[in-house]
Amino acid sequence: YCGNAGNNGAILELDSSLKYKVYMFYAKPRSAKKFADKYKNLSASVVAKLIHRIAANRLQLLDYYLKCVQKKSKEGKTVSAPSSEVAHEKIITRVEWAHGLKHVLGLDIAFLFLRNIPGVPKNGVDGKVKGKFNYAQWLSKFTPTTSMLKLNTDHPAALGQTLDKIINVLQKYRVAAKSLFRYFDVNGDGSISLDELHIGLFCLTKVYDETFNEEELQHLFTHLDKDKSDSIDY
Repeated sequence: YCGNAGNNGAILELDSSLKYKVYMFYAKPRSAKKFADKYKNLSASVVAKLIHRIAANRLQLLDYYLKCVQKKSKEGKTVSAPSSEVAHEKIITRVEWAHGLKHVLGLDIAFLFLRNIPGVPKNGVDGKVKGKFNYAQWLSKFTPTTSMLKLNTDHPAALGQTLDKIINVLQKYRVAAKSLFRYFDVNGDGSISLDELHIGLFCLTKVYDETFNEEELQHLFTHLDKDKSDSIDY
């Protein structure tokens, strides 16, 4: 119960009236030869939060790195990289990468020592170790996914068009599917009713200028209600 920092635990015993007893215990600590091994679980949780923060600020990072490239272009600095990469102006140094994370995320961390954790390529675009790399390709790893909206081939074409509309909104405005469903979930109970989906899609028509009719609404709800419980779990 104390998270990733130790071995304390507890067992709850519930009776029929839901009264409970707490039995605390201390697990035998695992022998760790290295300091890093002892705290690797805690480190993993910190890394997960860092990756989540990068994903949440992906657009801001794209803007920051683009400004870095544009500034270098104005100053006449050249980039040693394949011509196709130079044409798209998406090459930065690892120092620029670290500065961007510090500035956008607001974290005073030595990111250069953590470059392997968030998936920065070992070799640069010129093939050199720790060389300049394509920031757009790196940030593409943090693009919101739409796996919740995948369509099987045995569904009607109309449903596919409806899903395409929603996926277009997600990709155009960089919104994650789960975040969209959480927005639909008015009462916050973890599931979406037909009425909540109706209201949510109506809001999409107002905010993102995308239209949905009643038939599309019903097809979509039937498709996403996997367990036929008259609600959509997400």
